[in-house]
Amino acid sequence: MDTKNIGNILKLIFVILTIFFINYCVMFFNKGGNVSNLFKNSYQKFISQVCDFIGEASCKTNESSDWLTCKKNTEYEGNIYFKTNDSSSLMLKFSTNSFNRSKSPSPFITQCGDIKLYSNTELSINSSIEEKTPNIIELKNGEITNSITIDGQGKYIIKVEDFTITSKSGLFKVFYDSNKKSGSVVVKHGLVEISKNGDKNTVKLTGFYKVDFKNGVLENIKQASVIQYNWR
Repeated sequence: MDTKNIGNILKLIFVILTIFFINYCVMFFNKGGNVSNLFKNSYQKFISQVCDFIGEASCKTNESSDWLTCKKNTEYEGNIYFKTNDSSSLMLKFSTNSFNRSKSPSPFITQCGDIKLYSNTELSINSSIEEKTPNIIELKNGEITNSITIDGQGKYIIKVEDFTITSKSGLFKVFYDSNKKSGSVVVKHGLVEISKNGDKNTVKLTGFYKVDFKNGVLENIKQASVIQYNWR
């Protein structure tokens, strides 16, 4: 075989590999991938599924974009914002798809928990592709009920102002009035930990207890009459 034929064969192989790579990239980005995890061997996707809503519920992919009407049984990947209006509610279910190319091409799915947004509530989700870095759900205003699974512990945290709220499992509520800069955390069952950025002290709440906060200051823990709250 002469040198010219060898060169043509090598060019053909290069073209085939290039086409294969381009097709792979197109499929990857169509499935919600991004440049940062394109060549990673291990990464995760945080999935927010709209299970149900009553009234008007909206979402958007970034802070500057327009609000769009949520669709039931729709999954959203990555960073996203959700909000409800008067007399409306929204149920979100969270899961992670963990990918490890060295072990399996299929993702390992973990059901993390769910959050219900009540009327006039807004939150944002800041997702992480690193499996050891928790996804951040920031409550900007309103009321939520959070139910986290045992498998979901460490997968996401809730932030309100400078406070970070974590739970290994259980059911609890978070209230926040952005105008008054005040709110509270109420635990029905499970263990919830609350910490403030830059403060090493952590407040631990168990079932039937609550703590209020205002202007960045946590008040004393007190018993809570959980039956007065809407947990549905």
